[in-house]
Order: sequence, then C-alpha cells, then structure tokens
Amino acid sequence: MASRSINVQVKRNARRRDVRGWGKMTFARCRNAGRWAGRVVWRGWPAVLFVLLVGVIWYRLHHADYFRLADIRVSSAVHVSKSDFLSFIHARPGQNIFSVNLTDVANQVVSHPWIKGAVVRRELPDTLVVEIAERQAVALLQMERLYLVDADGVAFKQLDEGDPRDLPLLTGFAKEAFQDGGQTARRQATKLGEAVQLLLLSERLAVFSEAEISEIRYDPVGGFSLVTMEKGMLVHFGYGDYENKLKRLAAVAAALNGRLQAEARVVDLGVGDRVAVRGLRKGNNA
Repeated sequence: MASRSINVQVKRNARRRDVRGWGKMTFARCRNAGRWAGRVVWRGWPAVLFVLLVGVIWYRLHHADYFRLADIRVSSAVHVSKSDFLSFIHARPGQNIFSVNLTDVANQVVSHPWIKGAVVRRELPDTLVVEIAERQAVALLQMERLYLVDADGVAFKQLDEGDPRDLPLLTGFAKEAFQDGGQTARRQATKLGEAVQLLLLSERLAVFSEAEISEIRYDPVGGFSLVTMEKGMLVHFGYGDYENKLKRLAAVAAALNGRLQAEARVVDLGVGDRVAVRGLRKGNNA
C-alpha cells in the first residue's frame, strides 16, 4: 500500500511539473509574439501613414474647386468645329479635371470620321488640351455610292453635302468584296492603297496634277490605269513599279515637248521598260 501511495504521489508531482512547464512555455511564446507584433506595428506605421496621406491628397485633388475644368482647347480643324467636338466627348466645364479619363476622350475624338488621331492632355489647373490629326481627302471611291478616301488609302466616310467633290475617282472596286471580311476584303483594301499610291506619286513627281487626273481605274486582271481630265488620255500601268514607270512617262513627255498630252490617246507602261504611245499624229510612237 505504501508503495502504491508513493507511485500516485510521484505521478501527481510529475503532472504539476508538466503544467508549470507548459505554463512557462505558453507565457514565453505569448511574450515573444507580443514583442514581434510590436516590432511589426512600429516598423509598419510609416507605410500606413503614407497610404493615408495619399488617400487624403487624392480626395483633395478630386474635390478641390481649384481643379474644376474651365476650358477645353482644341487644335484647329478644317472639317470639324469645336462645337462638334464638345457634342460627342464626355468632358464638360465644371467637371474635376482629374476625373476626366484622357484615353476615353481620345477614343471619343477619333470616332469622328474626319479625325485620324488625337492626343489629349491636362494643362493644370483647369484646361483640357485636345490635339488632333485630321484626315486629308485625296480621292472619291466609286461603288454603289461615293466615299471619301484619305492619303492612307482608307475609305473613311460616305460623301455628304458639304464634303469636297472635286477629287479624282477610284473605280473598279466592288462593295461586296470589302464586306467579305476575309482575304478578298484584305486584297481589296491593299489594292485601294495602291490606287492612292499611284495617284499621289503622279502628283509628287509632277507628271500629272490632281486637277489633271480624272480617274484611276482598277482591273483585277490588268492592273491600274489613269485617265486624264482634259483629253481623256488613258495611261496603263499594270501592277507595281509605279515610280519608275512614271519617271519613264515624264521623260517621254519632255521629249515630245507637249505633244503627249495634246495628241496621245493611249500610253502603255505595262510591258517591260517600254513606253508605247498611240494616237500621235503621223503615226509617231515613243
């Protein structure tokens, strides 16, 4: 019995030591955790203060009367007035200038068919500046209706009242081909760009002026031809190498001393390096 009592007492003492040891360990862990949390708070308060400061500044900027939009300044344009701009952009005088989304305004501006590109910026404290790049109409694309075409070969709008009309025609293109949406449409767009390239090269090399060109014809098989305004002379180019072909034509025109424009009916530049001229008096060919 005495031995049994001793064993029970030993077990009780062991349990007490375990409890006291666990308590000491728990206290130590809590104390260490508290110290760690204190260090985190102490080291992190500058970041918290910075976030609060940014929030206060943001709020003040977006609610201060000093930054209310007073003027929207738009660069000059031929075909679009300032009132037209203000009618379709989402920015109004009195609005906080920092609440204006510059990207959205730029996208709204270029949605106008005459506008090719736009840059929008803030001019603090109260002005929004819109700088635009306007399209230049260089030709009329003739399909079921007439469409204005810019210098990049883009048909950007249907011809309306008040739009320029005294422009060369681009013919031979089918509206259905542009609406295909696949390879045919891409090919048509490429060929439209080539037609504009030929037109602009003719003017740049001073072979023909815009006023002298009546039409650029496109034939999917034969390529491109140019028709002059006054005499209706047909100049056939075929495909490609337009600059060199125009230079050869200019050399022949200079050699004939004005007779090319006055007498020729057909000029063929589509075969090799030759310039075949038909219609000259006395059967002369170059």
